[in-house]
Amino acid sequence: MDAICTDTSPRARASALLLTAGSLLAIVLTAATLRIAVTSTSPLGTWLVAELQLGPSQIGFIGTLPPLCFCVLGLATPGLISRFGIHAVAIAAMTTCAVAMAARSQTGSFAIYAVATAMSLAAMGVGNVLLPPLTKQHFPAHQDSVTTTYIFTLQLGMVVPPLLAVSLAESWGWRTSLGVWALVPALAAPALAVAWRAALRTPAPRPVEITGVQPSSRRWTSLTISLTIVMGTTSLTTYTILAWLPDIVIHAGLTPAQAGSMVAVFGAAGLAATLAVPRWVARASHPIAITSSCSVAYLVGFLGLIHAPGQHTWLWAACVGWGSGMFSFTLVMINRKTRTLAGAATVSGLVQGVGYAIAALGPLGFGLLTRPECFAPGLYVMVTVAVIMYIATVFTLRAPPFESAR
Repeated sequence: MDAICTDTSPRARASALLLTAGSLLAIVLTAATLRIAVTSTSPLGTWLVAELQLGPSQIGFIGTLPPLCFCVLGLATPGLISRFGIHAVAIAAMTTCAVAMAARSQTGSFAIYAVATAMSLAAMGVGNVLLPPLTKQHFPAHQDSVTTTYIFTLQLGMVVPPLLAVSLAESWGWRTSLGVWALVPALAAPALAVAWRAALRTPAPRPVEITGVQPSSRRWTSLTISLTIVMGTTSLTTYTILAWLPDIVIHAGLTPAQAGSMVAVFGAAGLAATLAVPRWVARASHPIAITSSCSVAYLVGFLGLIHAPGQHTWLWAACVGWGSGMFSFTLVMINRKTRTLAGAATVSGLVQGVGYAIAALGPLGFGLLTRPECFAPGLYVMVTVAVIMYIATVFTLRAPPFESAR
């Protein structure tokens, strides 16, 4: 943390160092929390279906909750921060997440499971919004490196839980496998308390006033429309795959443990794309080749799952994971296609808010299209979604900067 310490004694420096380490740990643990409620569940579908008597519509409903909660709480969090303060909101979110994740692992009722899952996801939706300002407040001179660190940690939350979920379930039971991940937000809460103490000892930075935001009727330009479609289709695909990939490959003959590994492969490929795509886009004068690679990867992955889901499954999962790199492309374009802080704030709010609302349709819609042991209709829709995403990407790259189009 770039704290200002007027006391240069060894004890004061040691105290400042501990507070800095605590602040970084708080950000990392919060980031680690933001996907585990989803990825720790997918490989346990066999146990959950048996214990909670879930049908396709109920599985689709659970899969719809992440983007829906992220959308609603993403819009509500700025007001909560304004009223209660960023650290108080963060601690409350992580505490709620820990309690809800522990509670859902002990219930035999679908209703209680759904409510607890929604509560944990709502807390994660708050965390999505909190991480950037927490980073800005505690590490203003090292925002890029800390941001890269927490994005990497967030992606690890998509890779590690599905790798371990089935092994834990077979050794200790599915309830333990599901509930053990509550330890992560439980540890994040006290770390955030340390960060709060560090913030109290650090002079607050001068606030940046965001002005010049136009009325909502003038926010929709060719850029915001196309970028929202890219964000929405990418997120829709990601949450649909997280919800349904284990079922698809298990019906193709894989074991639950292998299905969990495929979710991990999907997450690992997404991690690689998340780290690679922003660098390539920033360096390329014409990034269409990069975005085309993501779109082609989506098509290859979905067509592979349609025609040969039990063969080379790791390749299909990796292709779909690489396609999800379009999420980081969206974040890069928000900055590249805006010239002012006000423009970036406007575009970011529209793209992420509406994009997650679109994404909420994916898992539930896929469930409604699914017939017993027949996933082809839903996967063909995913192929169509990938084509729409590519077309929107082309329009995004051609669109003028946001401020120029108004």
